[in-house]
Amino acid sequence: MCILKKKFFFLISLKTKQKCTVHKIFDELKTHVCELMIDPVGHQVFQKIIEKCTNEQTTQILDIVIQQPIQFVRVCGDTHGTRAIQDLMRSLCSEEQISRFMQTICHVALLLTKSTNTNHVISLCFRHFSPLQTHCLLQVIVQNCYQIALDQHGCCMLQQCIGKSPREITDPLISGILTNSLSLCINRYGNYAVQYVLEMENCQVAASLSQYLDGHYVQLSCDKFGSHVVQKCLETRQFNSRRIINELISDIDSILVDRFGNYVIQTAWVVSQVRIKHILHNDMRSKLLYHINKNYPLMRCNMYGRKILEKLSLWI
Repeated sequence: MCILKKKFFFLISLKTKQKCTVHKIFDELKTHVCELMIDPVGHQVFQKIIEKCTNEQTTQILDIVIQQPIQFVRVCGDTHGTRAIQDLMRSLCSEEQISRFMQTICHVALLLTKSTNTNHVISLCFRHFSPLQTHCLLQVIVQNCYQIALDQHGCCMLQQCIGKSPREITDPLISGILTNSLSLCINRYGNYAVQYVLEMENCQVAASLSQYLDGHYVQLSCDKFGSHVVQKCLETRQFNSRRIINELISDIDSILVDRFGNYVIQTAWVVSQVRIKHILHNDMRSKLLYHINKNYPLMRCNMYGRKILEKLSLWI
């Protein structure tokens, strides 16, 4: 194999018109393409092969690469292999080639969302192929968005899909996140998916999300990951911060001295100050201050309560 690599590099570097020589080397190497793709040197050989291939030869390589789905996933997950797969993707020019490649991608899509290298392959699908050609892949992601959002790399994948996909796919994908938002909020990765759709500053999305979160803000505020979502909701102008604060006040005694909840109260206070020009927000701040003063003795004796007092310059 090593000798073939050197021989092929030498032949490719020559500006020769003896295409038959290149074809002979291709015939010797084509059965080893998957091995070449993940080799530190071999993936560069593969790149040269792809550059010189005819359309028919590209199809032959494609057939070998997608023949075994598990091996295909292994190549996509490799540092060198993911680059080689992307080189192959860029060389696909016929509808039949792209269709067959996308069928394989859709078959192993969930596995491909679980690492950075494999995510690059999916991302290139959306960038390089048309929405029609990637429709099937996006549908798979939509149908499994909850499971994908629970994974570190899958969560990033979802955000990329929302940011780059057409509305006909983006809307059901966002809907899938919203439907599962309460469970996602308390997940170490899923909460970022919820925060991402909030950052879109879409009034309709915010209104839909509030339907799932209303009545749960106290519970979420005392959760490590859920508290971040509540803070984001308070800061988002599309959300009714007054309604959230009124719900927090219903059980504020426990939130004021909670290791996570205290940060939610601090955010609520800042929000009420920023929007002080509105009479309703002035009312919010007054209510917060009333309950903080009421719980002052308890908060002084609690390390988390003291954080709020320091934030409000009430610590003596």
